[in-house]
Amino acid sequence: MKTVQMVLTTAFLLGFPGLISAQSDEEKERQEINAMAKETLDRLFAENPGSNALYDKAYGYAVFTGTQTSFALSGGRGKGVAVAKASGGRTYMKVASLGAGIGFGIQKLKTVFFFETKEKFDTFVQGGWEGDTTASAAAGEDGSAAARSFTNGMAFYQLNDKGLIAQASVKGTKYSQNDKLNASGGN
Repeated sequence: MKTVQMVLTTAFLLGFPGLISAQSDEEKERQEINAMAKETLDRLFAENPGSNALYDKAYGYAVFTGTQTSFALSGGRGKGVAVAKASGGRTYMKVASLGAGIGFGIQKLKTVFFFETKEKFDTFVQGGWEGDTTASAAAGEDGSAAARSFTNGMAFYQLNDKGLIAQASVKGTKYSQNDKLNASGGN
C-alpha cells in the first residue's frame, strides 16, 4: 500500500510542474497576443487617423497576426484576439487561409476588424467567419483613403511591414476560436 502511495505521489509531483508549465505557456501566448493587438491598433491609429472614428463607434474589434505564403497556391495561418470593448471580454482565435492565384513570396500581415454591433461581433466570435469577398481599402501611401465606414456591420484593415495594404483581402480565410487558449483562462 505504501509503495502504491509513493508511486502515485511521485507521479503527481513529477507531473505537477508540467501542468504549471503548460498553463504558463498558454498565459504567455495570451500576453503575446494582447501585446501584438495593442501595438497593431496603435500603429493603425498612427498611420490612419480616420480609423479612430470607426474604433470609437465599434461595439468590438479583433486583431490578428499571420503569415501568407504564395507559390502558385497561397496559404496562411495566424492568431489573434477579439475584444468586446464595453466588458473587455477577450476571445482568443486562430486564422487559416487557402487560395489559388499568381504570386510568389512570403508576407507577414496584421488584420484589424471593427464590428459595428454586438450581433456582428457575436456572429464572428461564436460562429467563426469565412471571408468570401475582397475589400478594396484603396489606401494611398499614407493610408488616408482607407475604410471610413462600416460595410455590412464590419470594417477591416490589413497592414504589412510597409503599412496599409491597398487591396486588402480576406477571401478564403477562416477565423475560429482557439479552444486551447480560451479553455485555460481566456474570455
